[in-house]
Amino acid sequence: MKWIEANPEAHAEEFEAKQKEIEAAFNPVITRIYQQTGGAPEGGMPGGMPGGFPGGFPGGAGGAGPTGGAGPRVDEVD
Repeated sequence: MKWIEANPEAHAEEFEAKQKEIEAAFNPVITRIYQQTGGAPEGGMPGGMPGGFPGGFPGGAGGAGPTGGAGPRVDEVD
């Protein structure tokens, strides 16, 4: 954060290079934490989405397939 505040005029390439530098330093730490705790948590929201996610995500687990489900159907898109 300090680097960003100290370099407000930096170009996108400089931000990307700094991001890669930070990722190179932290990825081994995060990987080790995941290995020690049994892996990354399932889903994205701890405890799941309140009330579930109606229909799930396309191609994801827990939802109706492309032809299933009782929801509305879109036959034509303008």
